[in-house]
Amino acid sequence: MGYVSQLFHPGNAVMTLEGTAVKLTVGEGSATIAYLAGIASISLIAVLTSLLHKHFLFITGLTSFYATFLFCFSAAIPALSGEAGHLLPALVSLGCCMILFSCYEDRTSTSRVFMTFTILSAFSLVEYAFMAYIALFVVGVVQMRIFSLRTFLAILFGIITPYWIVLGFGIVSPYDITFPHLESAVGHIWSENNHFILAAVLLIGIVTPIANSFNLLKLKLQLRAYNGFFIMQFISSTAMIFIDYSRYLDYAMTPIVCTAVFLAQYFTMSGLRRKYIVMLAVLLAAIAASIIGIIR
Repeated sequence: MGYVSQLFHPGNAVMTLEGTAVKLTVGEGSATIAYLAGIASISLIAVLTSLLHKHFLFITGLTSFYATFLFCFSAAIPALSGEAGHLLPALVSLGCCMILFSCYEDRTSTSRVFMTFTILSAFSLVEYAFMAYIALFVVGVVQMRIFSLRTFLAILFGIITPYWIVLGFGIVSPYDITFPHLESAVGHIWSENNHFILAAVLLIGIVTPIANSFNLLKLKLQLRAYNGFFIMQFISSTAMIFIDYSRYLDYAMTPIVCTAVFLAQYFTMSGLRRKYIVMLAVLLAAIAASIIGIIR
């Protein structure tokens, strides 16, 4: 055997799989197929966000604004749609949100908490960006008002289980476990065209919840918890973009999703008479930022 197999992005794995019975690789394929896969993944993210909203109504009122912003912002960063692997953390995070949100104030939800952290831990085996999401969802458990000794043990065993399985079955040895080398954004922040549109998204994501804070405080506690978790996702993923710059695209889709949600929430709660004008202005600003990045 003796080969090394890693999923999604070579070099991102927490542990490498050596000597396994099946070689796991991702073929290069054509650029067209790669972009189609990326577009399909972005569409799936929009669908998951829509399902999440349909079940938990964290955005007051029915709206599809978030889908419009989501497609606009993500399409403005070609590197995101060009490789579906960069979108995996956002996809898995939304799926885990579906489980976590269903646990609100349910002290009997330890099995769902265990499932959530088992999923995140399993994906961390092949993409270390999920380590940050594990820490984020621990905060989410507190926000859902279900943190207790039982849920703490569910979190702990959920994190341990995937590693216990791969080590116990001899799929990998303890020597295969490696720690990533983090590279900060200092000195690289203006080195790529993607940064212009990403900076615009992050700025909108910071300003919108602040502008809408009084309206959010009027929501009932459960909806505030849901929206608060989106804010925590935005803050943590934005921080990881700067802390782990070499993999910033793996974190970029999450703040884009959160910003789309923030904007949709703002438009449905602000009482603006001509919301379409503001929405059009935001979209034009995103397009302008993208064009400036391309010209550079």
